Amino acid sequence: MAKNLGTDPETLASFFEDGTQGIRMNYYPPCAQTSKVFGLAPHSDVAGLTLLIQVDEVEGLQIKKNGNWVPVKPIPGAFIINIGDVIEIMSNGEYKSIEHRTVVNPEKVRLSIASFTVQT
Repeated sequence: MAKNLGTDPETLASFFEDGTQGIRMNYYPPCAQTSKVFGLAPHSDVAGLTLLIQVDEVEGLQIKKNGNWVPVKPIPGAFIINIGDVIEIMSNGEYKSIEHRTVVNPEKVRLSIASFTVQT
């Protein structure tokens, strides 16, 4: 990322050295009334980068693309990497923070684990 932006990789990495590492586990039980419930409301991540794994391979994560919500199909063992607001600001908009949300499944439990660094 730093090379693409014409920045020294050490300089970019230094912005995250004193940050706090966080991990969030999200549990979404089945819900028969999916049209009335959000798993997580639409938002973008404040962190620099968020690494997310969809543990049980149940769809639920959606990203906003061209004004429409697009499902992110789970791939077994794959991480999803979200660009956060901090990287968008630091890159002067070269990298965009992605608006996303989570919807619930009417029949299956969904579990995701997110790891992120918050600058302090």
